[in-house]
Amino acid sequence: ISGKHSKFGSEKHDYFGGKIMLGKELVFAAMPGGWEMVVIALVILLLFGAKKLPELARGLGQGIKEFKGAVNGAKDELKEAQDAMESEENAEDKETS
Repeated sequence: ISGKHSKFGSEKHDYFGGKIMLGKELVFAAMPGGWEMVVIALVILLLFGAKKLPELARGLGQGIKEFKGAVNGAKDELKEAQDAMESEENAEDKETS
């Protein structure tokens, strides 16, 4: 039943199986469990074979490493820009005083 009033006020909430499913619960409901992960691993093993798996893992690791490097580079650039803006503000404050 959708659109019932709840203890959260007059907001509308969707009910799934008698329980309110909010943000975090929906994310965890969509994640595969233990047996699903085993089945996925077996399908990947069958599709790519045992010889290709190390290459795939190595490529995945390099991709993650490059992504982290790019994220850290962007963080550094933002920090430098923030520091530059703060130093400009400090210089303007000193000039006006």
